[in-house]
Amino acid sequence: LSRFELHIDRLIRSASNLGIPLDVDELENELSNYLKKRQGLLKGEWKLKIILSPMGNLSFKSTKLERLSENQKCFWATDLVGKELGTINSKNPLLQHKTDARVEYNLAFETAIANGGFDAIFLNEKGEVTEGGRSNIFLKKNGVLQTPHHSCGLLPGIIRGEILKGKYASLPAIESTLTRKDVLDADEVFLCNSLRGLFEVNLMN
Repeated sequence: LSRFELHIDRLIRSASNLGIPLDVDELENELSNYLKKRQGLLKGEWKLKIILSPMGNLSFKSTKLERLSENQKCFWATDLVGKELGTINSKNPLLQHKTDARVEYNLAFETAIANGGFDAIFLNEKGEVTEGGRSNIFLKKNGVLQTPHHSCGLLPGIIRGEILKGKYASLPAIESTLTRKDVLDADEVFLCNSLRGLFEVNLMN
């Protein structure tokens, strides 16, 4: 399981911050049983989703991970789902956690897929760039990777954290407050998440 400990650490922190009970030993046992029952079935690359209910109940879901084609397209969320849904509130504390309170995010990336793309980028109420519906965004400018500051309202992804610590990409990376113009003026635009790593996209304006 790729970066399993990092994902579990994030789950533990979120459960603690949100007051949700979580028994880590129970999680590991139930996950082990889930995977054993599917031995021989999960061939190739799969996405594993761990679901923790507000009452502390655990469930798991696995789906086949399809290969990405080259020249992935990316959109602005406001262009796909409108200004109201495509603009997020940076003060929303749930944005720092991976929850299922993400109707606008799901709608945005699903609409992007329907239009032949990978994801859609959100802005906050100040016009600052935040994140995609299922990815973090990085811009390359003058040999440096820049990603929106976490205070702009976003989920600090696992790969995003590795890039900022210099453990994933070869270029130096920093957090910045970025605008739509910064994205348009960037030398290159990248998206990243734990399933796909870091990859370049073509932004549809």
